Amino acid sequence: MKKIVWIGILIVLLIGGCFVGIKLFEEKRIVNENQKQENGVQSQDNHLEEEKKVPRMVKVNGVLYYDTGKLSTVEGRCGNPDGYIHTTVFPNETPSQENESNFGSEYGFQYETENTIAMILPTGWTVFSSNIEDANLDAPKNYVTIQDGKIDNPKLVNQFLERVNQNDEARLTFYNEDSKQFYRLIRARYDIVGEPYTNVEHGYEYQLYVDTMKVNENPRYQFYQFGTLDTSNGMRLKDKQRLALYNFTEAVMQIDAEEFILY
Repeated sequence: MKKIVWIGILIVLLIGGCFVGIKLFEEKRIVNENQKQENGVQSQDNHLEEEKKVPRMVKVNGVLYYDTGKLSTVEGRCGNPDGYIHTTVFPNETPSQENESNFGSEYGFQYETENTIAMILPTGWTVFSSNIEDANLDAPKNYVTIQDGKIDNPKLVNQFLERVNQNDEARLTFYNEDSKQFYRLIRARYDIVGEPYTNVEHGYEYQLYVDTMKVNENPRYQFYQFGTLDTSNGMRLKDKQRLALYNFTEAVMQIDAEEFILY
C-alpha cells in the first residue's frame, strides 16, 4: 500500500515538474519574442533616421553640389561672390530650384573647379562637390537647430556673440525644428550722416529674415528690424527699428513686431 502511495506522489511530482518546466519555457519564449520585436522596432527607427539624414547641398546651374566638409585651399580669392543662394527647402529635402539649398538662403558662392564651388559659411569658404561620393554627412553644420526652446550648437551662437561684443557685424542662421523655418539673424552697420554731410557716425541694428514660402516662384521672406539683442535668457530681439532697408525688393515683407523670441 505504501509503495502505491509513493508511486502516486512521484507521478504527481513528475507531472507538476513538467507543467512548471513548460510554463517557464513558454514565459522565456514570450520574453524572447518581445525582445525581437523591440529590437526590430529600434532597428526600423534607426533605419528611418539614416534615411532622413541627407547631406547639405545646393543647386546651381542645374547641378547639385554636396558639402564635403573641407575648407577651400584657394589663395588670393576675390571677395565678390559669383552668385547667391536665394531659396531653401527643409534640411531633409533635395533642392529642386536654381540657386536653392537645404540649409538656408543668402549664402554667397564662387566657382572653383569644373566639379566644385566654394560656399561662404561661418566656418569659412567650404568646398561643395558635384560628386555625391564626396558628400560628408558628418560635416559641421553651418546653422543652429532650435527644438523645444533648446539649441544644439552653442558654439556657433558664442562665435556670433563674440563678434557682437567686439562691436562688429555678424551673422547667424537658425533652423526651428518646431515651426520648420530658417531664421537669418544679421547684425548690420548703418551710417548716420550729419550736416553738412561731413560728420559720419555708425550705428548697428539687428535684421531678422524668416524664410517662409515661394510666391509665383519668387522667394518670400518676412523681415524684422530690432535695436537690441537680449541674451539674459535665450535670445530675444527687442526695440523695434524703423531704419532704411538695404537691398529691399518686392519679395520681402516688412513686419512690425515689438520683440521676437528666437529661443
